[in-house]
Amino acid sequence: MSAEESLNSASEQIIKQDETYTHERHGPVKVTGIWQGVRSVDQARDTTEENMIVLRYTPLESSNHRTSLDCVDTLDEFLDAIDT
Repeated sequence: MSAEESLNSASEQIIKQDETYTHERHGPVKVTGIWQGVRSVDQARDTTEENMIVLRYTPLESSNHRTSLDCVDTLDEFLDAIDT
């Protein structure tokens, strides 16, 4: 998906690349990538679903020095973790 595209989840929550969301574990995070069917991430998640949506995001502030690390979740995991 391109930066201009967004995702509509089953809950009608719209997730957009380059937008900021409040994550329950990481605080404010910025979505830096959205992919569908990324084989290497799918394998790391022990699944072979070709249509899985994967999001990469970066915590914007953190007390545990993780600010320079990107995180990866499935769309469902991300939606469960953000404030709606």
